[in-house]
Amino acid sequence: MKNTRMTFFRIATVSTAALIFVTGCASTGAGPNGRPTEDQVRGERIAQGAGVGCAGGAVAGALIGLALGGRNAGQRALIGAAAGCATGAVAGAVYGDYVDARSRQYANAQDRYRALVNGAESDLRKYRAYNAKTQQEVAQLRSQVAAMAAGVRSAQVSVAAYQQQVSEARSKLAEMRQRAQQLDKAIAEVGEDVNGMRSSVASTAELQAKRAGLIDERQKLVALINGLNSVAGGASS
Repeated sequence: MKNTRMTFFRIATVSTAALIFVTGCASTGAGPNGRPTEDQVRGERIAQGAGVGCAGGAVAGALIGLALGGRNAGQRALIGAAAGCATGAVAGAVYGDYVDARSRQYANAQDRYRALVNGAESDLRKYRAYNAKTQQEVAQLRSQVAAMAAGVRSAQVSVAAYQQQVSEARSKLAEMRQRAQQLDKAIAEVGEDVNGMRSSVASTAELQAKRAGLIDERQKLVALINGLNSVAGGASS
């Protein structure tokens, strides 16, 4: 019994030492920028997984060998430890590779999410600038169309001049409506991006905020369209 316990103690000691050695030696240095490359990180995770699996498998195999009892329990413990180490190392390496793949997938998802947020922010800045400029242009066109209409009524402005002014307003209306359609498409695309990233990142709140901003700019643009349409849309040509 004493020899059996000593055998198990030795197996456990060797397994622990192997685990420490593999874990300590798993680091493969650093890449050109001072950080480990992706392949180096993957190798390190696989090696660590194999080390943990070997150590755990060896102890489990030894326990099974000892549990069988008999005169050759110590020998069976050694055989079980060797078999357990081999099996555990393979399983641990596979798991380490899986952990590395999942980590890399998450990192890639975060990079994609950041790119989507930046793209939505770029669209938001573009439409904000367009609306700010268009607000001034619409105010000017509304004033000009109203003044020309009053001039026609007082016979101070020709109908042709008035129609020219209305035509300019309608051209602006067509442009604004086209921008509104583009904005609708941008909002829909960001919405699809939000839904697509929900299961890949911890939170999509930032992207949802950009979408809310785009919706707000669309409402402003629609109000500008309605305002200009009220003086130019129904005017006779």
